[in-house]
Amino acid sequence: MRSLDDLNKFHNSGFGKNNFDDYNNFVTGKQPKSRKWLYALAGALLLGPCVCWPGGGNSTDKYYKKVEMDVNQINGSYTLTVNDDSVENPFIIDKRLVEIIKEETEDCDNDIEKAEAIFDWMESNVGYDKSKYFTLTSDFIRGLGIFGDESGYRNSKEVLDDEEGICGELAFLYVTMARSVGLESNYVSVRVDKNSDKVNHACAVVKADGKRIFVDPAYDEFDINHKDVRILSDKETIERYKCWRRK
Repeated sequence: MRSLDDLNKFHNSGFGKNNFDDYNNFVTGKQPKSRKWLYALAGALLLGPCVCWPGGGNSTDKYYKKVEMDVNQINGSYTLTVNDDSVENPFIIDKRLVEIIKEETEDCDNDIEKAEAIFDWMESNVGYDKSKYFTLTSDFIRGLGIFGDESGYRNSKEVLDDEEGICGELAFLYVTMARSVGLESNYVSVRVDKNSDKVNHACAVVKADGKRIFVDPAYDEFDINHKDVRILSDKETIERYKCWRRK
């Protein structure tokens, strides 16, 4: 795992041709060889401790050509791991998602506007999957680990592709998009909702302009006031995701 400082130094050095091999050569003091992947690394750094780029190791120049994110805007809270598809991770970004994020936030003047623009886009383009709700929300079924073949938890890319998800899946997509514009964001477990009902629910939280805002695409509400919540680390979130996901 490399640090954000290493990547910024590499980006500013003019060393080699901006590919993954040259990045490793730069931080280990070797001479440059060929180049391809600086922008892929830059995009991945935005998403936190573990990022999967779809397609494993068979990436092409064409696939990454438009994935251009500003390294200088990466949130310093996050580090980079690049995995193939064998690693299960709920926070997945691809070229299409990058293009959507850039288009929806390019006119935003501050972090709150970015956070709300992402929420508004999800409200207009990603629906709530009511049929899947009944399969996945039972505490009893979850406790037994029983899932049908059709009911595995989706990651952010799959939610984007399907244009629908249940509460936790929608939270994965929101967190991924928020982190991709440099915002701090996490998955949230909700035990008592805004109506004071006991629930087995999830939403997202984002830190914008010094304010912690709870965002709930499933409840269709930005800056929601749930009564009892717990903000999960990525380690906790990924552990839960692995338990819930069956494909």
